[in-house]
Amino acid sequence: METPQTLIEVSMKWHSIALVGLIGLAVVLNLATAESYLLSNTGLANYVNAAQGFSAQRSVKLIQAAAWFHQARALKSSNAGAYRGLGFIAWFDGRDAEAFGEWQNISTTVHDYIVFGQHAANRETSLRWYTLAERLEPANPELWMEIGQLCQYKLTDAVCERFLAFNRGNWLVDAEFAFDRAAWRFNRREGADYAITECPDLSDKKCALVEIYEVTSPHGTGWYQCLVLTPGRRYRFSAWVKTETVEQWIPVYYQGSVGGVPDGYSLGGIQTGFQDWVYWEREFEAPEFDDHRACFHPVRLLAVGRTWFHSAALSAVE
Repeated sequence: METPQTLIEVSMKWHSIALVGLIGLAVVLNLATAESYLLSNTGLANYVNAAQGFSAQRSVKLIQAAAWFHQARALKSSNAGAYRGLGFIAWFDGRDAEAFGEWQNISTTVHDYIVFGQHAANRETSLRWYTLAERLEPANPELWMEIGQLCQYKLTDAVCERFLAFNRGNWLVDAEFAFDRAAWRFNRREGADYAITECPDLSDKKCALVEIYEVTSPHGTGWYQCLVLTPGRRYRFSAWVKTETVEQWIPVYYQGSVGGVPDGYSLGGIQTGFQDWVYWEREFEAPEFDDHRACFHPVRLLAVGRTWFHSAALSAVE
């Protein structure tokens, strides 16, 4: 089984009272939750030893588990497992601020909260984890990359407005590729390569590169991000693009579906041939797409050749 990264880096040798606390939490949660908790805090080896007999004890009440954790902490005030367990009990009960307080007693980091958000069961739960991370480091770039990707699904929360403020109004996440390709997707095609690399002639910039060496689709390929638009609202889509091909390519292209049928818009028109760095910017009124969702391609390459882009942006026109 592949295990998630740990919430806290812990020793492989636990004090015996900490194991009592772990069992206290595990038996009151479903087995999958207990397994996830143990895997992320003790490592697989400790889990195998500690998990024996859990399934027969799952009806133990939550208050008993909390009592065991309190007793563990009373016996050893530095018992990280006790703070961790009490934090999870508060978390599963919806008392996020209390959980945060318990976890900060054991120096939980922003990255710890981000990892748990990445492994959450749904976007709403991820946002709970990221909100705790924001309390620690409100200007953490990795955190806002994760939040931005959630907000592209149009979560109605004030945190999305804070994301836009941090990202200077740009709905496209990590436009400068600080986290490589983490925020970007591409149309995987045979006969094409995709990479995040240094921009040609711009040593201080990172670019997304697409290179086609064999055409296997008439629709071309490119990097993109998808998000929900407000129908009828005006937006501005832009990017810096450089292309090396003797054939066709499309700058600032976006596409959604209408009645299940793909519907694309070539804002920059279909271009042909080589072109050095050019800044493309176009405004448009959002159509009524299925689920109001569209995918934005700073450039699509349609034939054999190479293309790069950087600094892509999508913003609402006020």
